[in-house]
Amino acid sequence: ILWVPLGIGDALAEICGVLFGRQFFAVHGMGEVNEKSIEGCLGMFLSVVLIDGCVVFNLYLKSLITDLLAWLLFVVALALVTTMAETWSPRSTDNFSITTLGAGLAYVFLTIHGP
Repeated sequence: ILWVPLGIGDALAEICGVLFGRQFFAVHGMGEVNEKSIEGCLGMFLSVVLIDGCVVFNLYLKSLITDLLAWLLFVVALALVTTMAETWSPRSTDNFSITTLGAGLAYVFLTIHGP
């Protein structure tokens, strides 16, 4: 669940942004300005929600988790936090930001909710 934002979401953000990007905005990094697209951000967010949502639903069907709604809300929060990390991280630091913030969110969720 935690590697989907980095392994798939980050790649799809780039692909969707390059192929379908029409609405761009500037992101200021370390001495440079990067151009990101809303379509790229949506590509990352939706891919994480869809793939991790399927994983969570499969775990629910196998009775490995019981509170489906809480886990689906976690997936949406994970997609939102990691999409923001990918978008606003300076160039070449998004891999660190995505994994660190995703792990931090999982820690908070599991501390509050439990497995």
